[in-house]
Amino acid sequence: MDTVDRSRRGLTLVELLVALAVLGTLAAVVVPRLSDGDRAAREVGVANQLSLVRESMEHYRVMHEGLLPDERLVEQLTGVTETSGDPRAPDAPPTLLPDGTVDPGCGPYLRKPFPMNPLNGLCTVAVLDRLPAEADGTTGWIWIPRRAAFRANTPGETSHGVRYLDL
Repeated sequence: MDTVDRSRRGLTLVELLVALAVLGTLAAVVVPRLSDGDRAAREVGVANQLSLVRESMEHYRVMHEGLLPDERLVEQLTGVTETSGDPRAPDAPPTLLPDGTVDPGCGPYLRKPFPMNPLNGLCTVAVLDRLPAEADGTTGWIWIPRRAAFRANTPGETSHGVRYLDL
């Protein structure tokens, strides 16, 4: 009669299935917690980017006698502008103001490239006449010059139930 050496024997099928069930249960508990942390970090990131751009627009307003950027928002915040708000070409000489002084230019208020929306990975800006009912996510941001509204163009809601479009 052959004796089986139990010390050299592998796992039985039942033991293997129990181990897989335990690992599956652990994964089901841990993975959602990790993805919630990632989502929360991206939500904080989008709030920080919105704040950065909005502060830059406020600096622009101060330097341009109360005027906000227009449909050329990206150029106006990431480049040098004339006091009138017109973007200045990088190699253009300073212009003269009506009183004969040189317009030193204003800005830039943000570094290039324009800040990225961490929720959809885009840094493009859609310039619209009015706020859409829903975000479509085709650009990183939405800028509505008439309402001075700069918003994240990301469908969905934060973990607190606030639409990204309403941040």
